[in-house]
Amino acid sequence: MAYLIKSYRSLDLVFELNWDRIIYVVVMALSLLAGLYVGSFAPQLSGFDFL
Repeated sequence: MAYLIKSYRSLDLVFELNWDRIIYVVVMALSLLAGLYVGSFAPQLSGFDFL
């Protein structure tokens, strides 16, 4: 039981120190996905037929 409590406290400390880095990675991933989504409409909007 003491091991679980110590592990939880360690994990909590790591999360507390690095929460901004986790948010940074999530925001970057969402930005890339949003860019892929918007970019998927670019060939349709440009009027060029590439095939």
